[in-house]
Amino acid sequence: MARIPEELRIITHPLTFAEEPAKVLAAKRGDLIHVALSLIERVPSQKELERAIRRAFILLGEDERRWRIREDFLRPLERIFEMEQVKDWFAEGILALREMEVVDEEGGLHRLDRVVVKEGLLEVIEYKVGHREGWHVGQVREYMRLLREIFPGTIRGFILYIDEAAVLEV
Repeated sequence: MARIPEELRIITHPLTFAEEPAKVLAAKRGDLIHVALSLIERVPSQKELERAIRRAFILLGEDERRWRIREDFLRPLERIFEMEQVKDWFAEGILALREMEVVDEEGGLHRLDRVVVKEGLLEVIEYKVGHREGWHVGQVREYMRLLREIFPGTIRGFILYIDEAAVLEV
């Protein structure tokens, strides 16, 4: 089998099956929440939110019976959609790019969770599940740097902590 050059490899997740089961489950939960949010264009009704979550399970081939859907997914997502700033990012008439891909100078692919486009302003929103980590801010700063290369206006960056129902401006 031919070896794929390092510069062409895409690393999608740092976890392996040798990781702790709790860490693997936490990563899967994060993936499921990211996919569900990528399916939501506007502030959802409870029914629309449930549909997006169930669709995420189907798209990722994950068995719903392993999870507490209400506690692990619905409640945290319902809480974020009660926040005024989040409502603004998902408002009717707002242009939002979901899962926007940007390539850096070395050919690395970066997937931005949500980019809200306004007159002369881009807001990049990164979703995080679980606890805060120091590298989160650096990740959003890098996204902002990449967007400055292609957008002449103002760029603001935010981290939306799902489990805390909190927003951090970078």
